[in-house]
Amino acid sequence: MTDVFALILWVAVSIGTATGLGLPPEEPTVVHVDAREGSDDQGDGSTQAPYRTLTRGLKALDEAGPGEVRAAYGTYDVELGERFPLVVPAGVHLRGVDSASVRIDGAGADLLVRFEAGDAAAALSGVHLKGAQEGLRLESDSSALSVVLRDVRLDGLVNGVRVRSPRDREQQPELPPIRVTAVGLRAIDCEVGWVVSGPASTTLRLDECLFRECRVGVALEASEDEPVDAGFDPKSKTGRDRVDHDVLLTACRFESCSIAGLLRVGGAGTNDGPPYRFEGCTFARNRIGAEFRRPCADSPMQFRGCDFLENTHMGLRVTGAAGDAASRSVLEDSTLRWNGVGLHLTSSLPFTVRRCRVLSNAGNGLFVSNVLTPPTRVVIEDSLIGHNGAAGIYVQADNREFTAEIVRNTIVFNGASGIRNHERHAGVTKLTVEQNILMGNRVDLDRFEPEDIARNIITSGFAEGIQGNIRVDPGFVSLPGWDYRLRPDSPARDRGTAREGEEPRDVTGKPRDEKPDWGAYEYRGED
Repeated sequence: MTDVFALILWVAVSIGTATGLGLPPEEPTVVHVDAREGSDDQGDGSTQAPYRTLTRGLKALDEAGPGEVRAAYGTYDVELGERFPLVVPAGVHLRGVDSASVRIDGAGADLLVRFEAGDAAAALSGVHLKGAQEGLRLESDSSALSVVLRDVRLDGLVNGVRVRSPRDREQQPELPPIRVTAVGLRAIDCEVGWVVSGPASTTLRLDECLFRECRVGVALEASEDEPVDAGFDPKSKTGRDRVDHDVLLTACRFESCSIAGLLRVGGAGTNDGPPYRFEGCTFARNRIGAEFRRPCADSPMQFRGCDFLENTHMGLRVTGAAGDAASRSVLEDSTLRWNGVGLHLTSSLPFTVRRCRVLSNAGNGLFVSNVLTPPTRVVIEDSLIGHNGAAGIYVQADNREFTAEIVRNTIVFNGASGIRNHERHAGVTKLTVEQNILMGNRVDLDRFEPEDIARNIITSGFAEGIQGNIRVDPGFVSLPGWDYRLRPDSPARDRGTAREGEEPRDVTGKPRDEKPDWGAYEYRGED
């Protein structure tokens, strides 16, 4: 994999340049560096006579053109003769043996590595960076910048990686794009593991990265120089009010961060890029797993297949102000368990919670509201919500209208309400609660009007026969074993309807029948 990785980095520039001249592609130049056996004075960068410092190796390659600096086992620091920051030109790959064997120690330097913009990608792999204020800086004012990182460890830094573009889009309308890909990066005990700021088009791809024991694992800054409460115009085209982020994080882990594993913060409320996407990520034992703060929570986001576990305050917190009502955020196929609160949502964007397991959180499983936001709509469907210390679902309309659709969920054994409806400051809720199973909660339904509740199994606290609701044992496989699948004789089977054009799936991802079962699980004979 390492050789393939190296090949990808130089093939674009070597083939592109060669074909433009009508020549066959050239092999990349390789410069060798060895902290123990090399010499900057006597070496020539060959395997037999390597240089001693990365500074000298990068200088030689900068003069020779695109290629690779290969660092042998050792510690590269000021005492050795390194001059920081190291500058990695476009088209150059600085490649260590692996992050356990090659250390770059700044001994208090401001910055360890800076990447230069250009037509070809620069790269860094197989190194351990420590002893500086900032580990890596990716910044571009005039040219596109593309960087690939692999097997990089960042230890004890203020900023592990900073990706930044010019601040003012009005003065420089055509900002150069930035693209960064990182695989297997680890940021440990940093103030901020990774920070992205600036209005330029920024594409970020993180795969199997770890952010542990930082204050913030990844920070997406919408503005550096305006506080969150400074106010903004969501329709403004200025760089201070809008960003252009294309962010995809897959299989990343955020662990034991004292503020938040992931944090989006700043004065800008709108992202011109696609929705922020997080797939198969784990947020565990942080203060807050992932947080999108007001007003910049008003950009769409998609969490798919993520785990929010043991976060002391909240698993996921989204606090918006004035987003685009035509867009929608999604949390689906995810688990929120053992957090203070599973999901704390006060967003202006329509939001869907789908096929999630919300279990054993200390407070509310799901808190959804429109505090400080315009009227909005939340859909909660096909989910298992149980054994939370307070309400399974707490719905709150604050001063304005709030619409919630709660459909085909299993809501069981929550310490307070199964579903609680709260209207305050002249707020009005418009509720649809149907095809759910509610059982064993302290109060299944709290503060509801009969017309809001239709075709559910409700085992206590609600009159049978109204709006098609029934009061009956739902026929779960095993209450002691928390197995809330349906038995063959369950009265919840084949009683439901799907909305027009909907192709629903149950909480396990299995397709529902034409007449779906009530609750989170669709009965399958093979189960």
